[in-house]
This record gives sequence, structure tokens and C-alpha cells, in this order.
Amino acid sequence: MKKKKSYFWPIVLLVVVFSLMSDFLARISSAFFLPVDRLLFISPSISPVTMWAFLGMLLGVVYGSFVAIKKFRLDSKLIVIPVGIAIVMINLMILLS
Repeated sequence: MKKKKSYFWPIVLLVVVFSLMSDFLARISSAFFLPVDRLLFISPSISPVTMWAFLGMLLGVVYGSFVAIKKFRLDSKLIVIPVGIAIVMINLMILLS
């Protein structure tokens, strides 16, 4: 019978390391999320959750087109369209906020 590899101790080690680094990780995450959240706050009538979802969809389109270009060996110029749309939309968010 084959012996299964136990993941108990590596998980315990990760939990301990993350709990020791929690203050540092909190500072790093707030330094990233607060400016992005302020960037996505366009008006009180638009929910920030909607804008976070919109940003996620934009990044998903860029990543998906990159994967499609690699998988189907398409022309690498095709990445310009979704990246350009994402840049234009992020610039509009900056101008409106």
C-alpha cells in the first residue's frame, strides 16, 4: 500500500508564518487596496462593488486574450486591443474620480 503524503505540517507552518506576519501583510494590503478603492469610487450612485467587478472583468479580458494568443499561436498584436481598452477605461476612471 502506498503511503500518502501528509500536508498537515506544511499547513501549520504556513498558518504560523502568516499569523506572525499579519501586521506587515495588513500594511501592504491597505497600501494597495485603499488607493485602488479610491480610484474606483466614481460617484455615490455607483456601487464600489460594481466597479471592482468591472476592473476584474477588464483584467480577465487581458489575461484571457494573452492565454488565447499563447494557446492558439495567434498574432501577438492582438493583445493590443484588450490592453488598450483597459488603459482607456482606467484613465476614464481616473478622470472621473
